[in-house]
Amino acid sequence: MVVRAERQTGSGGQPDHRPDITGLRGLAVVALLLTSAGVGGLPGGVVAVDIFLVVSGFLLTATLLPEWIRTGAVSLPGFYARSARRLLPTAALVLAVSLVLALLLLPEARWAQTGWDLLATGLTGLHWRLAERGVTPVLPDPTAGILAHYWVLGVAGQFILLWPLLFVGVATWAVRRRGLGLRRPLLITLGVLGLASLAWSVQLTTTDPTRAHLAATARFWEFALGGGLALLGARLHRLPGRFAAALGWSGLATVVVAVCTVRPGAHHLGYATLFTALGTAAIIAAGAGRGGPAVLLGRRPLRAVGALAYPLYLWHWP
Repeated sequence: MVVRAERQTGSGGQPDHRPDITGLRGLAVVALLLTSAGVGGLPGGVVAVDIFLVVSGFLLTATLLPEWIRTGAVSLPGFYARSARRLLPTAALVLAVSLVLALLLLPEARWAQTGWDLLATGLTGLHWRLAERGVTPVLPDPTAGILAHYWVLGVAGQFILLWPLLFVGVATWAVRRRGLGLRRPLLITLGVLGLASLAWSVQLTTTDPTRAHLAATARFWEFALGGGLALLGARLHRLPGRFAAALGWSGLATVVVAVCTVRPGAHHLGYATLFTALGTAAIIAAGAGRGGPAVLLGRRPLRAVGALAYPLYLWHWP
């Protein structure tokens, strides 16, 4: 949702078009909208957030890797400027409209809360503020605030800020240590961070489910899972066609089951989140080859919705 490219790093470091990933985002946002509206009897549209985070980690890393392979460096100012141009205009517009709606429709007693939420959103820290208030925004809820859904952007924004810095640091170190290669140190880094984040998520789910839902540190493992897939791109391309297709269809079936069965609450965090995240990872790992779920996810209607997943997510809550 947050990183909007449609690219994957191939074996030679060149990006390949992945319309199936756009379609997967479309499927996720449709499920979320139906659940939010109480239509279709789909309780598990909330797992769309998990799909978005894994996909974002994949696409972010698949944007950084080919630039490093091609030039031996990553222009961090250029990367952050491109990200800001893609993400900020829509986010700022929704914030402005939401603020007007709050002033027009909410009681004056709620204005101060909305103002502080707006400030926290601008600092990518709304998820911390919501956690302090004990609010767990899952589906649109008047008590949570008109901007509560921006917590996802705060979590994703922190990953977008930190992972490129860490990527460049590890890659620079790997270049100086000749013979190490590039992908292995990056994979190890993501693996360590991802496992630590997942362990923290599982532990926090039992003690403080609200923070487990909102904390960036309890969500980074989903980005790391997607990022690891981007680093494994060359090896994934060598998967036998039938195995890749079976893997992809299994992943899609897993995601569909999650959408149809998962109910909002603490019980879909921690270990339970793995169900959706691994299903998403299987779809990504399968690639856009023939015979896999790309034949369905790559259809024009899903891709059209997927291309609008980011603004649809931002607008659906207010």
